[in-house]
Amino acid sequence: MKGKWRQITPGGRISIEHKGQDAKLQIREVTKSDSGHYRCVATNKHGEIESGADMEVTKKEDMGEVGDLRTRLKKTPSKQKSPKKEEEVNIVELLRGHDPKDYERILREHGIHDYRAILQAVEFLKKEKEMETGRAEVERGARVEEEDMARLIEQLEGRVSMEPVSVMEDITDQTITENQSATFECQIKINYPEITLTWYKGTQKLDNSEKYDISSVGDRHYLKIKNCQVKDQGNYRVVCGPHISNAKLTVTVDQIQFTKSIRSIE
Repeated sequence: MKGKWRQITPGGRISIEHKGQDAKLQIREVTKSDSGHYRCVATNKHGEIESGADMEVTKKEDMGEVGDLRTRLKKTPSKQKSPKKEEEVNIVELLRGHDPKDYERILREHGIHDYRAILQAVEFLKKEKEMETGRAEVERGARVEEEDMARLIEQLEGRVSMEPVSVMEDITDQTITENQSATFECQIKINYPEITLTWYKGTQKLDNSEKYDISSVGDRHYLKIKNCQVKDQGNYRVVCGPHISNAKLTVTVDQIQFTKSIRSIE
């Protein structure tokens, strides 16, 4: 995670590896906007622990940056082997030569949603075009394309600065009588399309079944546990991007039950 809320997902310039007890985050071709505080959070049924570190990226001199950028763009090979795998697609090469108005469609077709990586790629292409055409007299068509690209960069910057999710209402503890149904619900707005919401009982991921009914209406999300028994007691968890919340289910049992009711007599 970067900062408090932004969950880092693999793709573009970012790769994440987890082998055994070793975890690795790699950011290629770092830029000034990558500076900040990074956190690694590990979670299990006993709780969670985290470790953090700061990264500072210093900016090169303007002329050096432009020269290095031209060299890097020319030498960058196309890694587009399979559109289905975001980490294998070079976004710069994927978008180069296309109209900025088509960028969103192309990225959507390739399943690329890493807005930070997209923003960096678009900025690279913008600088590359400026170096090729120069600042002097440009044709009207080129000026329109430049305006489209500037507008796209502004939109991407807005998405990058946006929190991944907005929590309006969280799950709460539930107490239910045996054989009845219990429902956990929350209201969470998902701001990034690549983020999904998942329910857990302890460390077990839950899916729709005869026991569990998972649904959502707009920004409201529900987990219904049918025919609750004592064994269904425990901690339930909702995970949505960087947001994690826990709530407890308690199932009560009637100690005394009437098998036959008394009747009035005369």
